[in-house]
Amino acid sequence: ITRSLYRDWSPWENTSTGKRGAAYEQKKQALAVALLKKAAEIFGPLKNLRILDVFTPLTLRDYVNCPEGSCYGVLRSSRQLLKIASLNNLPVGGLYPAGQNALAPGVLGGVLGSFNAARQMVGNDRFAREFRSLL
Repeated sequence: ITRSLYRDWSPWENTSTGKRGAAYEQKKQALAVALLKKAAEIFGPLKNLRILDVFTPLTLRDYVNCPEGSCYGVLRSSRQLLKIASLNNLPVGGLYPAGQNALAPGVLGGVLGSFNAARQMVGNDRFAREFRSLL
């Protein structure tokens, strides 16, 4: 993930995913190649890499409905913490919130929300045991 401002993609603001044209695709690929070059400068040669996909704030806007493509989701305040905590024990059997904004915003929030849902499904002990076996 790198910094990419919504305004950097403004020429395509009124388009939808998959219908943005060659110039948009070229800009995405150029950004990806530049990032891989920087990574190689830091980590050394990176072999056998293939760019699978590149997303922009417009992609996030279209798929996740985040305002201006924010990868950190919905703006939250400290007053919302109790509301978020209450989502961990929904009164509907078999319904487990997971993903971005279930616990926290963004990519890490998505991972944490998914882990929490898995923990609720299998129980604390089994989740801890299975998780430790991966370390």
